[in-house]
Amino acid sequence: MPSCIGRRGVFTTKRRSMPRVNVSQFTTRTITVPLTFEEGENCERKTEDFAVKYRVTPALMRQVTELEEVPDWNMAKSLALVVTSIPDITNGDGGPLEITEEHLADLGAVNCREIYFRLFKDINPTQAPATSTDSRSTSATEPAAQS
Repeated sequence: MPSCIGRRGVFTTKRRSMPRVNVSQFTTRTITVPLTFEEGENCERKTEDFAVKYRVTPALMRQVTELEEVPDWNMAKSLALVVTSIPDITNGDGGPLEITEEHLADLGAVNCREIYFRLFKDINPTQAPATSTDSRSTSATEPAAQS
């Protein structure tokens, strides 16, 4: 387990693994996730809803769980295993963004965390992560709203 140094000394943190899923969920699903980016010369922060497509299988879940148990785990690596596309985010040539650990990490820690927690909630709606306090609703069937 990773350890952290706080004001009162060293303590260990416990990571939550992705939940077990029902067999009926082994299809590609789409969730809506609010992602925040900086735009323009003033680097104005803007949040918009994006469709995130993902696929979960027992084998992928085992891989994600194994990754989450290693000391140098990062969220982008786990997400790269299950996210299949974010259709509204394109590469520099206008084509679809290739989903890799590096590209997901480039979205930023806040956006990766938001995707991760929304996936967790969609995979197992009865066990939403304790640190996810966002009250906005998530739809597993509706695509992201167009602006």
